Amino acid sequence: MREEFFPVPLETMGAKLKYVQDETELKIDEGVKIISTNHYHPGGASSYRVEVEGKSVVYTTDVEHGESIDNRVVEIARNADLLIHEAQYTPEELKNKKGWGHSSWEQAIEVAKLAKVKQLIITHHDPDHSDEFLAEVERECQSYFPNVQFAKDNMVIEL
Repeated sequence: MREEFFPVPLETMGAKLKYVQDETELKIDEGVKIISTNHYHPGGASSYRVEVEGKSVVYTTDVEHGESIDNRVVEIARNADLLIHEAQYTPEELKNKKGWGHSSWEQAIEVAKLAKVKQLIITHHDPDHSDEFLAEVERECQSYFPNVQFAKDNMVIEL
């Protein structure tokens, strides 16, 4: 939240902020639970699972799995109703982007399958990819994991 990244000072945000570190599970109130885990990304990053009224959403962005899928991401996503997973690159592009802190759509699908999630949303698209290219890749992804969509502006998902 430093100025060079976020130009609105924290004191003007109009919210009561409480910083929690080194906790992996936080109960907000009755029936609301947030679980977090760290995963690899240069500079660090986390995955979050939000559970409310028997539904679960997992948000994983800026993750580089490396040579094998990060099991921490699989475990936090286990049986989730919805997994939102970044996949900036195609598998071919990823070969030349090691150390950049991102995943391929193939890795996102592997996490979804291993974790047995119900629905997968792939996000964090490479800005060099056109809408037409993304639509084509989305169709390809659906042949591997039928309940996958690519994130789009103004997308709404009902669980």
